[in-house]
Amino acid sequence: MKTIYTIIILSFLSLPAFCQSIDQNGRTLEQQKITSVAPVQEAYLQEDVSAKTIASFKLKYALPAGKTSGEIVLFHPKVDQVLKKISLTQQQGSVEISTKDLLVTGVLATLYADTTPLQTKAIKLIE
Repeated sequence: MKTIYTIIILSFLSLPAFCQSIDQNGRTLEQQKITSVAPVQEAYLQEDVSAKTIASFKLKYALPAGKTSGEIVLFHPKVDQVLKKISLTQQQGSVEISTKDLLVTGVLATLYADTTPLQTKAIKLIE
């Protein structure tokens, strides 16, 4: 009987040796949890839905700090084709684009600064 109690007590004492020393995220028990948050990406290109009509739509843009020129390129959504290029000379502003030249139901608008694409936005045109 003494032997059984001894085995049971030793079994309970050895249980912590079999426990995990890391959590599901790979941190050890001594490490603190990460409390920092990833920065929110700036919206460089936005569609102004309040100014959207059958004949035109408006895009608001904001170039990164230090950039004063850029370009908005409108692409066909299904074919690799450039529909229109718009040069930008200010760091931020808005551009109104006529839809009568665009013979598609939607476009992909991409904002470039120094030939680097910053953001792409899918625009559905009103029919």
